[in-house]
Amino acid sequence: MSNLKSFLKREVQKVILQEKKKGDGPVKRGKIGGGRVKNKIKEAGALASEKPQELMKKLGIKGAASGASDHDMVVNLVRSAIFGNETMGAAYGGAKVNTVSIGGDKQKVVIVTTRKISPRDGALYMLHTLTGAHNAGYLKGLKAELEVSVENGEITVIFHSS
Repeated sequence: MSNLKSFLKREVQKVILQEKKKGDGPVKRGKIGGGRVKNKIKEAGALASEKPQELMKKLGIKGAASGASDHDMVVNLVRSAIFGNETMGAAYGGAKVNTVSIGGDKQKVVIVTTRKISPRDGALYMLHTLTGAHNAGYLKGLKAELEVSVENGEITVIFHSS
């Protein structure tokens, strides 16, 4: 009987792992910095993966992001979160499309400014915000993979052709 129990446990774990991989999507963690992740940030990560619609509701994001380009879609979504939620509004200053030098190459990116939160923590929250938006279907039509990093002390969303 214990072999059956062990077999069933392995099979259930495989199914759970496959479901989690489906939700990974095109949002990746870039260079953010080391150290312990705060519990509140972990909770946001869990919501982004397991209950993305609930996270979007908490952030005040009411629907799919619109825009003529991937950059516009991300900026509009981030601004919806910043201006749709009091806590996000206090933590972040805004979002804009900018051209920066990354690894010697000029790249068009989205810069998210912070107010009452460190760039590292802000980047982790932004990673979960974008992951949740993707998992909730709010970033449909996105052509590029996103990487959330801290570059030159600023939260930077880098776009990679997929």
